[in-house]
Amino acid sequence: MSTTALDGALEADGTLGIDRALDLGGRLISATEVFAAGLGLPDLGVIDLPPVIGSAADQARLRAVAPLYLAAELESAQLLPAVELLAGLFAGGGLSADVGPAAPLLAAFWTGRNHRFSAGEREAFFARLFGTPGPALATRDARNTAFEPLMVDLTEALTRLEPSPLAGPLPPSEAPARAIAGALADNLSARGGGMVPFAARDILATINAAVRIIEQAPLQRAVGAHSAWGAVGQVAARWLGRPDAAVAAHVARGRAGMLVLAWLAEVAPSLEAGAPLLGGDRSVLAAAVGWLQASLSVHERDPAG
Repeated sequence: MSTTALDGALEADGTLGIDRALDLGGRLISATEVFAAGLGLPDLGVIDLPPVIGSAADQARLRAVAPLYLAAELESAQLLPAVELLAGLFAGGGLSADVGPAAPLLAAFWTGRNHRFSAGEREAFFARLFGTPGPALATRDARNTAFEPLMVDLTEALTRLEPSPLAGPLPPSEAPARAIAGALADNLSARGGGMVPFAARDILATINAAVRIIEQAPLQRAVGAHSAWGAVGQVAARWLGRPDAAVAAHVARGRAGMLVLAWLAEVAPSLEAGAPLLGGDRSVLAAAVGWLQASLSVHERDPAG
């Protein structure tokens, strides 16, 4: 999908259009918390998956990582930085226009600023998990430089699992995708412990609060925009110094990438057993294509991203 098409899809109405992605993220985190409580892991009901026969602990860690990937891309799309700046402007009287129902939401967001992860803390988490640019922890392996190449390799390998008429009667081999999936699962599960599930819950709650704010039409008009993503782009360009933020491409990349990583969390325990990678629902193949296309748009339009 072209960048223009991405922009058009996101700006078709005044909403952010990520409700389903955030809902899936919340369900992934809930599954992790249920495991931690020793109550078992419920079926996500999103993708037809092979049976789980391996490490439930590794699977729980990967489930917590998947929504954090969406959060990392929304950070690059400037959603939270934009809403944090607007809340600061509102608290300091810098928004002269009437923002309507957004006023109490902005006030609550500003009041709670010291009770959630700061921008620097979020960026350090994302750098450790996904190698994103920005601040990193002052520790060994603070930036996961291996993630992006592995994600590219996995999504490309997944796209080759779709049977082609040119390949003849034999189905495509799953061996390359299986090997790369195992390497990426090992990479992320090693980094997905500790307070990552707590961070995922906290950051997703912050994103949900930001969504409710930026979807308010009076606030959008106050910054000279006519849609939610338009407001984010306006704030990024005017106040954050990011006119090239490639907002639409980052959002599309985050949604597709989270779906690929959610799929990885489900198949990871059975990779060594040789169970089929794909079930009846092959939506992960579309997600892989979407991630590659959005990644190309990001790298074309947002060098900093």
